Amino acid sequence: MKNLLTYEEFLNKSLNEDSKVEDRIKELAKDPKTQKAIKGTPAQIEDALMMLFKRGYGAAETNWGAVNPNIQKIGRGPAAYTAWGYARLNAFIRKTKGYETTDSDIADWLKGKGEKPNQKA
Repeated sequence: MKNLLTYEEFLNKSLNEDSKVEDRIKELAKDPKTQKAIKGTPAQIEDALMMLFKRGYGAAETNWGAVNPNIQKIGRGPAAYTAWGYARLNAFIRKTKGYETTDSDIADWLKGKGEKPNQKA
């Protein structure tokens, strides 16, 4: 059986690896821990994670003041925006405040209580 990474190991993969966000999100969507935490089909989970990542990336890009100070230490730019995108995924998977507030539309969709949210590219 393939040795699955923990969520922390997944996020802390070496920066030298040439790993695209889309590939990492596909891998995360297949993780049994993620599937247990987020109910839905693997395709729904993958779509939801990509939407969440894009929301986090966009939020960091447009509202830098709301970004966690530890991520701000990286400095403005794609690395920090990407880190904030992954932080939003982590918060959703752990069902923190944003799960029922900011990202409740995605949570409701995964629960079968609403339409699929619009995914803005």
